[in-house]
Amino acid sequence: MSFAFIIAFTTTLALGSAPPPDAREPLTDLLDRFQDVAHDDSKTDDEVEDSGIQKERQAMATAIQAHGAAAIPPLLAMLDSDKVGVRVLAGYTLGDIEGLTEQHLEPLIEAQRQGTPWVERAIGHIGTPRALAFLTEALDEYPSRHNQITGALETAGGKGALALTESLRAPKPRKPAYVDVACELLREMKDKASPAIEPLLAVMAEEKTHPKNQVHAIRLLGCIGFLAQPAADRLEQFREKTPRLKRDIDLALISIRPELTAALFAQQLRVDPTIPLLRDLAKLRQDGRGAGGALVELLTHENWEIRVAAVHAMGYLQYTDATDLLIAQLNDEKDWRMVIVSVEALGKFKAQKAVGPLERVAREHWYPFVRKGALQAIKVIRGEATYTEDPHFPSEFLHYRFSADDTPNPVEPPFVPGSDELSEKDLKPLKYPMQVRTRAEKGWRVQNFQAEPGCGLRVANGHLLGTNRGEWGGELVHRSAKRATTVLLKENTRSIHRIGETLVAVTGLAHLSSHRGMLYRIVPKGDSYVAEPWRVLPGSPKVAGTMEDGRLFISCAGGDVIVTPDGTLEMSTRESRRARPVKPSAP
Repeated sequence: MSFAFIIAFTTTLALGSAPPPDAREPLTDLLDRFQDVAHDDSKTDDEVEDSGIQKERQAMATAIQAHGAAAIPPLLAMLDSDKVGVRVLAGYTLGDIEGLTEQHLEPLIEAQRQGTPWVERAIGHIGTPRALAFLTEALDEYPSRHNQITGALETAGGKGALALTESLRAPKPRKPAYVDVACELLREMKDKASPAIEPLLAVMAEEKTHPKNQVHAIRLLGCIGFLAQPAADRLEQFREKTPRLKRDIDLALISIRPELTAALFAQQLRVDPTIPLLRDLAKLRQDGRGAGGALVELLTHENWEIRVAAVHAMGYLQYTDATDLLIAQLNDEKDWRMVIVSVEALGKFKAQKAVGPLERVAREHWYPFVRKGALQAIKVIRGEATYTEDPHFPSEFLHYRFSADDTPNPVEPPFVPGSDELSEKDLKPLKYPMQVRTRAEKGWRVQNFQAEPGCGLRVANGHLLGTNRGEWGGELVHRSAKRATTVLLKENTRSIHRIGETLVAVTGLAHLSSHRGMLYRIVPKGDSYVAEPWRVLPGSPKVAGTMEDGRLFISCAGGDVIVTPDGTLEMSTRESRRARPVKPSAP
């Protein structure tokens, strides 16, 4: 037992604090057993910390918490213990104990800085401006949604909302990631976030507020949503006086003023369409139908996923004016995602006229995942089935990204690398200069390095080279005969091939539960090349290679496929793997 502990415990006894009537075991007895329960000497520090709060430790914490303020000084002293288990259980116990005040703040702050878990909850329970300001600064340093800091701020309720607001008065701008987390917190606080409305308006309007923090304050008002309606008129007035903030205020008003929502969404989609914006519009369901025209306009957008998400949103909005347009999208041969979202939207419309085209998709589409979707849509239209939705709408909206149709009994055919494909030995001397953004102590920094290509292809003027650094990104580049490097694409590039007369880059990423894959066609332009989206793959590519007959085999997260020079995709089966005459390339 440490000297600091003895002093703190003696002080507690000297105060003559009597245990509350519901305390079953004397505090002295609990403290005598605390170290044995908290720390297992047979385990390493990491093993003790990773073991969590098990049943016996939880019982100890609950028993000590029943003693209230009398237990706080000895628990604070144990935060200095040389045994990690003692520190962890002391921090956990302090997290939900009654009687914490500002005078206990310093040792809790020091423990948090030393990495002791759970003490953030105790700091949040103190709830003073200084305590909560410390938590917001800690969150700004390590912005993450699901941790003890955010839990403590959320528990603080209105005081936590005010602390998030006050943090925007800092002379420097807050990190976007910090504001993302603050936004989620205010949304989840609901009516408890209301005390922050007036202070956020003040931060927005004050001339001394950093311009970026002004934008953040406006955004956080939007995150409060409908409850921030008292701020709507002043937001509109400020918009008239400050044209540079018009877009940000319009985005906030989308969440605050339901009667303006559809028109504001349409306006924003015409200026800066994004997947989160389309998702939020879709969440309005039929109340967002007024933005349907803007969704139709997005079907020619250069970003293929924006097109897909726009059609997906039409289904949620019940924008039946687009029925004929979506029936036409069933013929899309380049992007199976466009077909599946069109299928589901027509099902949600219960569009009887779509049954015939859907039956054709169910018979003929190359991807089983899409065929199954067409059969389900037909059943929904006929009243034989319904669509079920994920209660977490962001996941629900993006489900088109997560196809799952693994090839039964997958077989990897023999590969015959083309004469222009570079071997590992060929690639070694072909490093090229690149820059990458990496996390630094404060924000991001740009780091120069020599990229080592993982795949490559000889071309008329040098080499096409690709890298795949997983979640850290990758690229496709052209390295000319004179060693000039042109970045063609910022995507993880698995391999590069020539099928027929078509140059193709196989790209994609598998990270956590998501997977995406795309074939890019590489075409000459001037002294270099450009990469154009060509075909969407069923998930991230794992293995790719040229078959004996010149077709391209790709094993993907959502199934194995074979690609012909004209861009036709089919699932890999025993029949489809048999050698066939090569068709000419197609656009």
